[in-house]
Amino acid sequence: MRTCAAVRWMVWGLAGLATGAPAAESALDGGFNTGGFRPGWRVDFFNGNGSNNDQVAAIRRTPDGSLIAAGPLAFSGGTGIRIGLVKYRPDGTLDPNFGSGGKVVKDAFLSSVTDMVLDSQGRIVVVGATPTGTGGNLDFGIVRFLPNGQDDPSFAGDGGTAIGFNYGGTMDDRPTSVVVDDQNRPIVFGTIMDGLGKRVSGAARFTTTGEPDTTFGNMGVTPTGRSLLRIGNGTYEEQAARIVRMPNGSLVVSATVGTSATGTAFGLSLVSPEGRQTSSPQNSVIFSPRNYPATSVTSLAIHNNRSVIVAGNSPQTSDGLALLCRFTIGGQFDTDLFFDVSFGPNCHEPFNVTSVQDLAVRSNRGVVYVGYSSGGGIIDSAASVFRLTPSGTADEAFESNGGRVYLAPCMEANQSAYATRFLRITLAGDQPVAAGYSSRSCSSDIDREFAVMRLQKTDLIFANDFQ
Repeated sequence: MRTCAAVRWMVWGLAGLATGAPAAESALDGGFNTGGFRPGWRVDFFNGNGSNNDQVAAIRRTPDGSLIAAGPLAFSGGTGIRIGLVKYRPDGTLDPNFGSGGKVVKDAFLSSVTDMVLDSQGRIVVVGATPTGTGGNLDFGIVRFLPNGQDDPSFAGDGGTAIGFNYGGTMDDRPTSVVVDDQNRPIVFGTIMDGLGKRVSGAARFTTTGEPDTTFGNMGVTPTGRSLLRIGNGTYEEQAARIVRMPNGSLVVSATVGTSATGTAFGLSLVSPEGRQTSSPQNSVIFSPRNYPATSVTSLAIHNNRSVIVAGNSPQTSDGLALLCRFTIGGQFDTDLFFDVSFGPNCHEPFNVTSVQDLAVRSNRGVVYVGYSSGGGIIDSAASVFRLTPSGTADEAFESNGGRVYLAPCMEANQSAYATRFLRITLAGDQPVAAGYSSRSCSSDIDREFAVMRLQKTDLIFANDFQ
C-alpha cells in the first residue's frame, strides 16, 4: 500500500500542478479538526448507512463562523435518498447542539438532494426532486429546517412542500439550485419540460410560510409562483445549472443549452425579481467558449455588482477541459448580458484539470474554484483548488501555476483515499472551505463519504459567501 505522501507526489506530477511543499496560502489549516486523523480535513459518514455513496451537494457558512454541509444519503427503500446535514463548529468539530451529535438524517420523500442555502434567520433550505407529481412524475421539492436542524413546522405545516410545472402535461421537473431573496423567500431553479416535451429552465418562488408566491411568475394570466425561463431558442433542449441573485434583486440563471444535435454551449439569462425575462435580444446569451463544440455549465457566481462568472467543462480532450468565463450586465435598462473578453483573457482555461465544479469570489474579486483531476490510473481522482487574480489569470501567490491537488485521508493509517473530488466551495471568513466526497477505501472507489477541507488563513479578508 502506498503511503499518503507517495501517492500525493505521484498525483501532483500527473496533474501537472504544484509538486513541492505547499505554499502558505495553499496549505491545510491545522486548526480545523485538530484532533482528527488528518488536521485540516473532515471525513464524515452516517451510522446505519452501510457502504452506500454519499456526497456534499452544498456547504454554507453561518454568521458565527460554523459550517453546514448538505447532501444526499443513499439508502434502500422509499425514494432511495435521504437528506444528510452536518454542522461543523469553527474549529472543525461537530456541533453537539445540532441534530443528533452534529448530524441530521431526514427522509423527506426526495429522490435527489441538489442544493442548500441559509436564510437571514439561519434556517436551512434544501431542494431536490420529489415523485409527488401525477403518476409519480418529479416535482421541485423543498424542505426547511430550523437553525438547530429540527424540522420547521412554520414552513408548509411540516417543513416541506413541492411544486410542479406540468407545462402542457404531466412531466418531470428537477431542481438544481436555490437562493433566497431579501424577504427570505426561497427561489428554486431547475429543469422542466415544456409543452413540446423539450427540457427548458424554470423557477418557482415560495412565501416564507411555504406557499407558492403569486407575485412571482410568468405562467398564465395570473402569476402562480412559477416561471418558464427558456434560455435557448427552443429548437434544442437545455439543462438548468445554477441561479444567483444580484445585489439589485434581479436574477441570473445558467444552463447547458443545445446548439445542434450533438453540440452544447453555455447559456445565461437575466430575469427580473418577479421572474420575468425581457424582450431584449441580449437578455439571454448562448456562448461557446473558444468555439469548443460541446461545453456544459456547472456553476455560477457573482463577480461584482454588474458581472457574473460561469464555470463549466468541455470534453475537448480525453481527460476533459475546464473553463471559466465572465459576463457583464449592461444596455440602456440593464437588461442585456455581454461576454467579457478581458477575463482570462477570452475565458480562463486551467492547466490539466478534468472538471471544474464550483467557484467563489474573494473580496478583492479574485476567484477560487474547485474540481478534480484524473489520477492517471494510480488512483481514481484527486481534488483540485485553484485561485485566480481579479483579471482571471493564475494567482501565483497561491501556487506557481495557481493550483494544487489534495487527497483526503482514508480509513487506514497514513493512507489517502482512492477517490477525492471537490464539488462545492464556500468562504469561511478569509479561508476557502472545499467539500465533496472521498472514498473510505484506500484502494477502490467505494463507500463515498462527506469530505470537507479548510485551507490556511491569508492576509486578505474574503467575502462572506456568495450564493
